[in-house]
Amino acid sequence: MDLLSNFPIRVSAGGNAVSMSIEVSHGSPSAAKSIAQLVEPKTDAVFESDIDAGTTVRWQIYPKDENDNKIVIDLSKEALKQSLFSYKQFIDNVEEESSEAALVSSDSAYYYVDLALTKEGKYTFKAFYDNEEVDTQVDMVTVLPLAPSFANSRVQHFNDQLQQFQNCNGSEFF
Repeated sequence: MDLLSNFPIRVSAGGNAVSMSIEVSHGSPSAAKSIAQLVEPKTDAVFESDIDAGTTVRWQIYPKDENDNKIVIDLSKEALKQSLFSYKQFIDNVEEESSEAALVSSDSAYYYVDLALTKEGKYTFKAFYDNEEVDTQVDMVTVLPLAPSFANSRVQHFNDQLQQFQNCNGSEFF
């Protein structure tokens, strides 16, 4: 049991004082109360602007119970198995394959996935608990292309007779 609070109580019964404690712990995770957000991995700062291609983002999912209590993640508990928490990513409203497994933060406060976003476009993320969508605070970021890199570029010529592009080695096309 993850103890949220311990309330000592003194009760008088027929002149005899009895002490007891009531321990309160969180309930099962709730998709409706859990929260997901996109942050910068090193600072946990929420993204507020566009990012350059190649930037890494962290998609975090904070599990909470139906009474809005934070849940400490204990993977030995069936309700907190990583497989129950999942995510989907969309680029320009087209679902992309989401193959990275969610990890657990060192303080056991949230699940996360770090993703290097290399393709330009508008990324949207959705989190799920047991196939129910989790509420999201920040779920979208726009990835901007980098400036052209001529070192990574090639000069090619389209050969009409062969109907194909030909590479250039500086002075000849082959």
